[in-house]
Amino acid sequence: MEEITTSTSGIQPTMEANHPARVNGANGEIQTSTDRDRSPYHVYLARLAAGSRPTMAESLERIARIASGGRFAGDRFPWHQLRYQHVQVIRTALVETVSERTGKTLSPASVNKSLSAIRGVLKEAWRLELIGAEEFARATDIEP
Repeated sequence: MEEITTSTSGIQPTMEANHPARVNGANGEIQTSTDRDRSPYHVYLARLAAGSRPTMAESLERIARIASGGRFAGDRFPWHQLRYQHVQVIRTALVETVSERTGKTLSPASVNKSLSAIRGVLKEAWRLELIGAEEFARATDIEP
């Protein structure tokens, strides 16, 4: 069973062999793949309108930084390992995030946009058979 633990440094993913990012070898070195057609991040962004991609990519980057304690960029984060409890921690962190641009906490609309991005990327993980229907349903059962 896959495991993600939440600590002060973020979600600590345990990688699996068929995902684009995985731990390789005894030294725990991260090995990545450029296989974009198996990446829920890339598949999700590809299905969006061209004008929406930069905004949603920025949201996913922010989420990946929050969830991994800065260890992963959005295109290398193991999205398929997110579960309900992780999404709740991310939601709380988003609500408390201070915008670098305005110096204020993110607006409810920005938080909801980010939650929509999580739902979208997890839906692609389900479509790519990286997570089951039950895991998808639970992880995306979040209040706006």
